[in-house]
Amino acid sequence: MVRRTTRRDAVRRAGERATELGAKRVVPLNVSAPFHCALMTPAEERLAPELRALRAVNPRIPIVANVDAEPKREAGAAIEALVRQVSAPVQWDAVVRRLASEGVTHYVEVGPGTVLSGLVRKIHREAAVVSFATPDDLAAVESALSRPSTGTGVLSAPRDERLVPPGHV
Repeated sequence: MVRRTTRRDAVRRAGERATELGAKRVVPLNVSAPFHCALMTPAEERLAPELRALRAVNPRIPIVANVDAEPKREAGAAIEALVRQVSAPVQWDAVVRRLASEGVTHYVEVGPGTVLSGLVRKIHREAAVVSFATPDDLAAVESALSRPSTGTGVLSAPRDERLVPPGHV
């Protein structure tokens, strides 16, 4: 009888091998799809023409791309970054460091959860981070943004800030 190897088995074996090679901890993630890795290449190939067909204008505020942590100032570059990030690893640490180097001191995470807020706090310890998940959160966001800052980064939805990471818009 031939046993079919599943991706789950492959991930388990990869974790075991990582431990053998000295990894201190391997944590399997419960995710709905293999986002931001080569397994998403077929989806990227299907999505690319759709994204490239969008009517896009140059952003008023540079968009720092998750795929390379570089600001995108032209619409075409922003679209290409969106295409690439489907199957490329997210460079989150580099994105937050880039935002900080550009003077961003306040971050707003838009949407449910606070995972990104926690990650920002670990990377940019001086940052002011606030979550906006429901209309009830608006007062806290307004209060946080009313404090002096040199720039604000939005982690999920566009707003009139200096730099916005794509994929969270």
